Amino acid sequence: FNMSYVNQWLVGNSATVSQLGVLNVSYVDQFGFFNSAFVNQAGLHNIARTLQMGDMNMAATAQLGFFNMSSIAQYDFLNYATVMQMGLANYSTVLQANHNNIAMVNQMGRYNSSDVLQLGALSSASVYQMGRWNSATITQILPIFTSADIIQHGRANRASIYQRRGANNSAFINQWGLRNNARATQLGGQFNNATISQLYAFNRANTMQ
Repeated sequence: FNMSYVNQWLVGNSATVSQLGVLNVSYVDQFGFFNSAFVNQAGLHNIARTLQMGDMNMAATAQLGFFNMSSIAQYDFLNYATVMQMGLANYSTVLQANHNNIAMVNQMGRYNSSDVLQLGALSSASVYQMGRWNSATITQILPIFTSADIIQHGRANRASIYQRRGANNSAFINQWGLRNNARATQLGGQFNNATISQLYAFNRANTMQ
C-alpha cells in the first residue's frame, strides 16, 4: 500500500498526488494562498516531502525507482522547484526562502545526492546527475539575478557552488568521469562568471571571485 498526507491552510492551494507501486509515501503541507504541489511516485518505498509557506509557489516531484527521497521547502512567494529521480536511493533537498527563485534537480542512477539552498531572489539553480555516488551542493545567500548549474556524469564526483550576495553572477561546473572534485565560490560583485569542466578521473579545481 501507499500513503499520502495533504494538509492545506488558507485559500486556493492545490495538491495532486499519484502513486503506483508499494510503500511510497508523500507529505504535502501548504500554508498560504494559491500554492500548487504535484507528486508522482512509481516503484518501492520512495518518499517525497513538500512544504509551502507563502503564496503562489509551485513544487513538482517525480520519483521512479526504489528508496528515493526528495524534500522541497518553499517560503515566501513565486518560487518554482522541480525534482526528478530515477533509480535507487537518490537523495535531494531544495529549500527556497525569498521570491522568484527557480530550482531544478534531475537524478538518474544510484546513491546520488543533491542539496540546493536559495535565500536570494530572482535566481536559478540546476543539478543534473547521472551515475553513482555523485554529490552536488548549491548555496545562494542573498544574491539577485544569479545562476548556478552543476552537471555530473560518472561516479563519486563532488561539486559545490557557493554564491553570496552580488548580482548577475553565474557559475557552472561540468564533471565527466570518476572522483573529480570542484568548488566555485562567488563573494559578491557583479557580472562574474565561473566555469569549471573536468574530464576523466581525480581532478581537483577551486575558483573564487
